[in-house]
Amino acid sequence: MERESKFNCSNRERRALLLSRVKISDFEVYKILLATINQIQNKLKELSGSEFQKLADTYLQKKS
Repeated sequence: MERESKFNCSNRERRALLLSRVKISDFEVYKILLATINQIQNKLKELSGSEFQKLADTYLQKKS
């Protein structure tokens, strides 16, 4: 159980409030997205043929 502060707000609520006030620039968002896309591409390149086929089959099955 988290301790309540004198403002009647838990640590979790205070963290959420602080995080909601953090603003990041569009460029930082772009960099994060680009890094994520690169990670996904690299993981796909590491898959063997059968692993990639299974992934594609699963994707197509869930898409339809």
